[in-house]
Amino acid sequence: MRRKTKNMMRKSTKYFILLVSILLFVLFARLFYNSCFNNSSKQTEEIFSYSNDFSYQYKISLLENDYMTQEDLENISKYYITDLINNIELELKYNYSGSDITEFDTSYR
Repeated sequence: MRRKTKNMMRKSTKYFILLVSILLFVLFARLFYNSCFNNSSKQTEEIFSYSNDFSYQYKISLLENDYMTQEDLENISKYYITDLINNIELELKYNYSGSDITEFDTSYR
């Protein structure tokens, strides 16, 4: 017949395990409380502000044709017959202003 043996631990080991368990419980309870009920507000500070504006104008020169009598069209329509276009003059304006002087490396393709 088998005997049941009792697993014996020293008292100091039991107290150590109990202390570590309590500390872990307190730590996780505090983390949970801070994540759920955090009332601290974050303050933001503006470091840099900017504004930009883009505009364009175009002028389309047409080839001689029987359909349209005007030779140059300026921003009249958004649809053109490409076979009638001689060339397009395009003026692009981009205005950028910032709250501080900065250096930019730009490239246009």
